[in-house]
Amino acid sequence: MSGLSDKDWKTNMANIMKNAGMKGANRLNNEIENIHPNFLPTALGIIIDKIAVLQDQPTAVIEHRIQKISQDDINKMLKGETIIEIEPQEPSA
Repeated sequence: MSGLSDKDWKTNMANIMKNAGMKGANRLNNEIENIHPNFLPTALGIIIDKIAVLQDQPTAVIEHRIQKISQDDINKMLKGETIIEIEPQEPSA
């Protein structure tokens, strides 16, 4: 008997995992009142994160800050004359 092709295997596994996910979500929904309060924050955090993923929302936000250092600042730092402390600047639009 031949096995499933990789594509068919992946499709079959995805369907099985979707089914298990649906059963788990239904069970959690039905038994949420019975979850110990110590576990609720973690469970709710995961749920909120997964809702965001399912709704195509970002789960992480990356902020880029522009910092400007002059050549003089670098030279002073290399000579040990000063420690550079830079205030983050808002990126220009």
